[in-house]
Amino acid sequence: MAGVDRLLTRGHGLFPASGGEGGGVFAAGGGDAGAPVPPPPSGDSGLGAGAGGAGGVYKQAQSGAVGLDAESGQAADEGDAAGGQGRAGSGAVRDQARAQAAAIGPMSNSASGMRLMVSTMDERLAAMQRQIDTTTTQNQVLATRLRQVVEGYRGLSGMAGGSPLAGLSGLPMQGGSAGGGFGGLSSLAGIPGSLMSARWGSGAGGAASSTGFSDRSVGGGDLPPGVGSEKGLQKDTVLAERAVSAAFPEIGSIGGCRPDSLKWHPNGQAIDVMIPDPSSAHGKALGDSVLRFALQHRDAFNLNHVIWRQTLYNPDGSSELMENRGSPTQNHMDHVHIATNGGGYPRGGEVYRL
Repeated sequence: MAGVDRLLTRGHGLFPASGGEGGGVFAAGGGDAGAPVPPPPSGDSGLGAGAGGAGGVYKQAQSGAVGLDAESGQAADEGDAAGGQGRAGSGAVRDQARAQAAAIGPMSNSASGMRLMVSTMDERLAAMQRQIDTTTTQNQVLATRLRQVVEGYRGLSGMAGGSPLAGLSGLPMQGGSAGGGFGGLSSLAGIPGSLMSARWGSGAGGAASSTGFSDRSVGGGDLPPGVGSEKGLQKDTVLAERAVSAAFPEIGSIGGCRPDSLKWHPNGQAIDVMIPDPSSAHGKALGDSVLRFALQHRDAFNLNHVIWRQTLYNPDGSSELMENRGSPTQNHMDHVHIATNGGGYPRGGEVYRL
């Protein structure tokens, strides 16, 4: 028991006692989107028109910087919240193990009592591992978001080599419309929308709780066939399809084996989890939850990658913004693509469980 307690205490120690104060991490925009811009010179000269245009561009860029400032501060808050939740959860696991060990201790001199002690401590160690995996996945998604915010800052600071006004026309503005703006924010397009505003977990507010989504789980029993066809799927992919179906009953369609120029779908190594109303806040939050679920179960699924909202996520936590393929479906804006390493084709009689 002493060895188990040491392991659980070390697991608990992975989570900081306090993340410090979040928010306001960086203030490239000076914290004030309303700072006045000097008026352009009077008259009808080209200089006046150019100065007026420059002032408008400056205000747009400043507004973008202030928005990124807010996102960086919010990301710090979310990281602190994730750490706090992890510490609370890991502490509860350790304390429960101590209480259970104290209760079972008097019986541990018998074979049955020792078996109960071992199985109980095994379960507590597994619970600690689940807590660590959950927080690791949260941090991986948060790290992707922070990398995208950094790219936004870089875009604002390097709008144009040589001239601060060159190359601005035609770039997308924050709302997605063309004609002026700041190119740096276009790099944020691939981040799941609700991740930009959601807090981790149900107790921290934000989109995750307001839309009713939290991290999903599946019971320990056998998983029944899901909503998608399993024809042509390999075993790892079947497990992913069944697990997603069980964890997300609101999902009504999952695509599987089909012709494609890449190997994943034809070889039965990928599924497409179709998201209802994907452009709504509710749909984006659902897609984000499916993404987290897949990453949390990356080992069980033998995961190769996940794609959601034009961003590819690897099992190791790295990610990359993909090129624009020209349509919402091709850009994975309406479905979460989950690809596995396969695991071979079923022969019949397989049992699937997490």
